[in-house]
Amino acid sequence: YFAAPIQHRLTLASMKELSAELHALAPTLLTRTPPQHIAVEPSPAAGELPVVQAVLKGRPEGGALLIAGNSSFYPVDAKWNLSALGDGLRVADFFSQKAVPLNNGVLSDRFDGYGTRVYVIQGGSRERGEKTVLRLALSGEAVERLKEQKRPAEPPRLNLLASPSFEEEGKAWTIQGKGMTFAAEGRNGSRCLKVSRTNPREVVNITAEPVTLKPNTRYRFGGWVKSRLTEGQQSGACYLNDLGETPRVSAGIPFPPTHGEWRMVSREIPTPDGPPVKAKFWYQVAFGIAGDIWIDDVFVEEVPPVPVEAKPKNVIINSSFEAAAVPGWPDSWFFGTTKPGQMIGDPGGPGQDAAHAYHGKHSLKIANPFDHSSGFANARYVHKFTSGGLRGGIAVEVGKTYTFSVYLRAEQAGTKADLLLCNFAHNAPVSNEGTRQTFSLTTDWKRYQVSCMIPKDGWTRGIRPEVAVLIYNKGVKTAIWADAAQLEEGEQATAYMPSE
Repeated sequence: YFAAPIQHRLTLASMKELSAELHALAPTLLTRTPPQHIAVEPSPAAGELPVVQAVLKGRPEGGALLIAGNSSFYPVDAKWNLSALGDGLRVADFFSQKAVPLNNGVLSDRFDGYGTRVYVIQGGSRERGEKTVLRLALSGEAVERLKEQKRPAEPPRLNLLASPSFEEEGKAWTIQGKGMTFAAEGRNGSRCLKVSRTNPREVVNITAEPVTLKPNTRYRFGGWVKSRLTEGQQSGACYLNDLGETPRVSAGIPFPPTHGEWRMVSREIPTPDGPPVKAKFWYQVAFGIAGDIWIDDVFVEEVPPVPVEAKPKNVIINSSFEAAAVPGWPDSWFFGTTKPGQMIGDPGGPGQDAAHAYHGKHSLKIANPFDHSSGFANARYVHKFTSGGLRGGIAVEVGKTYTFSVYLRAEQAGTKADLLLCNFAHNAPVSNEGTRQTFSLTTDWKRYQVSCMIPKDGWTRGIRPEVAVLIYNKGVKTAIWADAAQLEEGEQATAYMPSE
């Protein structure tokens, strides 16, 4: 993980390797991305990215680079149809310069989990400015795993916005700023909002008529964006804000640069208990952004409740610490600072441990290397940490009780450990709002639990109810182990069930 401070030796090695690769790629990366479309099969669901993501970039010295990466932990087989680039193609690996064979214009390759490739493409024929269409067929374990995760199609949702596609040229919208038009350049050839900016010092806003949000309900908001930026790192942002004197709903989502392709961006949020919320949806292009941006089919819509039978009993992902994209560092779990020179996975340090396990093949080791008790000797679960719109909190419902349970054992009998189930707000645990309990451990595995009721009026900090779970090693120069962690609704822990 590229986290600060550096906590794993592979992070340091990866950063050194990455910096060298970026240095070699920099002349090409700094060129303007040519018009292109990479058609992926199977196509991703709406709002999702393909398993393999790629971009074609022209090289200053001629030819092109095809840069690609596997976003899955699992391997995937890729077949690139490059025939649109013309005849006489020659392909090689950019870093090794080893030739890559083509079969009738098709390049076949296999990506390991999170694997990357950079192909040098020479020859062929492309007109400058002409849109290139490449086709990518994916198969293998990563694709099959994704199919297993597919949910049944949801029923159509009702869009609360009065004029989401801008067909009426600004009706139901309030405009502030210059450079906005309603051009017939939308996703389907219809009208859309177009923002053209040459002055990155200006700010433009467009605000929809207010909408009413029901309490204790999940809503999704966002829209489709296309951009060709000349300055800046995002295509503006959209927001959903409470209009009340004491805001109870406030959320935003940045729109990324899309290099001339339409992309849907969205975010889900819960509304609090109490009266309905009157809110405004608005889009803004702030300072530091220039170029052309198109916005279409924006939405604020209610998300249907998940059927009870579809809700996971245990909401903690990787609760048995088996998955570790970085060896020794279980996915979704972060550690407090260790002593200087010691990193995750080092002998005597924290991390995934195969020598002791209650469930499966691994447990989580939490080590305190100091000669005094330290609050840094902890592990915190970060929920869905790979999702850009989430920062690690676990969404809960007000007025309900939740129980966090985990099996623990100690290197030395009598070592103390704390379990904390608390409020999570502003990207951090709020340890004084929740339940914290100290336990005396033995050298055998035993299950411990803490419960917490979410206040009906919500926490004193934060705008939506979310919780964090942490495990603290209170011993001195010793270690404890954790396994089979579970967070569930209810006042008592039930039989452990691994998460998916």
